[in-house]
Amino acid sequence: IESSNVRYLCVEEAIKKSTENAVMLINSKCFDARRHRRNFAKDTTDVMTRWFHENIEHPYYTDEEKNALAIEFNITVQQITNSLGNRRARQKIQFDRPLQPPSSPKK
Repeated sequence: IESSNVRYLCVEEAIKKSTENAVMLINSKCFDARRHRRNFAKDTTDVMTRWFHENIEHPYYTDEEKNALAIEFNITVQQITNSLGNRRARQKIQFDRPLQPPSSPKK
């Protein structure tokens, strides 16, 4: 029984170390993936821009539209939601900004 307990403890320790290493590797890969900003592909941007301008009166995707776009362009629904929210915010800022007179050229 004693030798079985020793073997069990050794195997248990090896499994713990292996699991810890695997978790650290996964965490480092996830951290690296979050750090790098990536732009959408041109076709993705074109489709979303065209849709936005066609639906300027009510620029909100339905859940079905978001899911379809996510599958079609291999991006997440959250990326689509964020992108459209950012676009609405930029559009609002653009229309709320008062017109500025052209600045005179500097000499």
